[in-house]
Amino acid sequence: MAQANTKPNNTQCLVAGGIAGIAVDTALFPLDTIKTRLQAKGGFMASGGFRGIYSGLSSAIIGSSPGAALFFLTYEQTKAACERRVEPKYQAFGHMAAASAGEVAACLVRVPTEVLKQRLQANHHRSLGAAIRGTYRAEGLLGFYRGYLTQVVREIPFTCIQFPVYEFLKHSYATKHGRGIKSWEAAVCGSVAGGAAAAFTTPLDVVKTRVMLSTKGVGAHHEYSGVVSTLTRIAREEGARALFSGVVPRTIWISVGGFVFLGSYEKAKEILVDGRIFAHRLHPPVLWAQREDIVYLTIDLHDAKDAEINLKDESISFKNTTDGNEYAFHLDFYKPIKPNEGKKSATGRKVLLILDKAEGEWWPRLTKDSQKPNFLKTDFDHWKDSDDSEDEAPGFPGMDFSQMGGMGGMGGMDGMGGMPGLEGLGAMGGMGALGGLGGAGGAMGNFGADDEPSDDEGDEAQHNDAGSKIEDADAKPSID
Repeated sequence: MAQANTKPNNTQCLVAGGIAGIAVDTALFPLDTIKTRLQAKGGFMASGGFRGIYSGLSSAIIGSSPGAALFFLTYEQTKAACERRVEPKYQAFGHMAAASAGEVAACLVRVPTEVLKQRLQANHHRSLGAAIRGTYRAEGLLGFYRGYLTQVVREIPFTCIQFPVYEFLKHSYATKHGRGIKSWEAAVCGSVAGGAAAAFTTPLDVVKTRVMLSTKGVGAHHEYSGVVSTLTRIAREEGARALFSGVVPRTIWISVGGFVFLGSYEKAKEILVDGRIFAHRLHPPVLWAQREDIVYLTIDLHDAKDAEINLKDESISFKNTTDGNEYAFHLDFYKPIKPNEGKKSATGRKVLLILDKAEGEWWPRLTKDSQKPNFLKTDFDHWKDSDDSEDEAPGFPGMDFSQMGGMGGMGGMDGMGGMPGLEGLGAMGGMGALGGLGGAGGAMGNFGADDEPSDDEGDEAQHNDAGSKIEDADAKPSID
């Protein structure tokens, strides 16, 4: 099955990432053990050879799930933010930033488990409990984060190669075949990207291994600390070739690991998103305004260009999946509209609908129901035409202001009619300023045929309309 064109929510990222972390560490742990023993200072046979190649598996499993979950949560959210703000031709830098942020977060969990795992793999301790006690006695809590900076320094170059290449391969393959990429195809892309990144960053991995295997004041490993000093010391004492110790098993391990890790993640994500597992149903913020013959609706939701919109004479239904969550609402209009004459404009950040009223008259509210939905707010950007003066704006006979930003208290002015000299207030002439509502702000396509102006153009048009923004446009979605 091809991947859905939707993005996972936070819970789905955590669950899919956790599944992927357990899958890859369990399947490929023996190769990781061989690679670690090849990179140890004492050599492969002195560090245990092929004996006990599953030593440290428990530590790896404990850390793999939360570490991978944190990585993908940070990666997906940062990537989504970059995609909304960065031009397509610069998306590779967005993927680098997202992957780097993910690694910094993941290493908070990954490094302590990596320290324990590698000390067990190198036979420094006989059991996980002994490794925890020995590390704490020798170095305290900071001992569990020994090599954190080294790990981050190693992982960021690796991930800055792997994930831009991975995303590029996925996008190119999907574009070439004109469809969404399948999970096993994404796994192949992950394998190629991971293998290339592994080969280029092997020297940093050797440094990380030497630093993590060091125990303060114990044995022959105490001298290793710091990335640059360890690099230069290995090159000076053992030759530059030692910096590529274990490059073959590392490249094979990460190529296969990329297939399992990213393939498992994409498949788990596909199942969770398509099956709406851990999904939330939300209402998007909806802003409305009107003129005598037009209703404006702005749906403040990103990635909604392909939203399902069902427009009828007396109602509108909206449905879209954004960031793994389903956003939907249904509204019954106060009076009929002309659905076939409506216009729609969609950008990456919002959807604007301009609907013609069946009868040219002012509505006291948008909905047939006098109770305003909590996700419906007033759109002051379209409240008055920029070319309408306040003196020319029409009045609003019988207007119910309960849906227009809490202005209903004006009704109390009727009691002033008996005051001498105030009879002119009966007409409420000052309310005329509320009359003309802003124009469309630009030519709009017919409903169903999206115009897709840039976000900058859309925002500029919004600001050029009369009226100041209110905080309603930033209202948080409400959970149904």
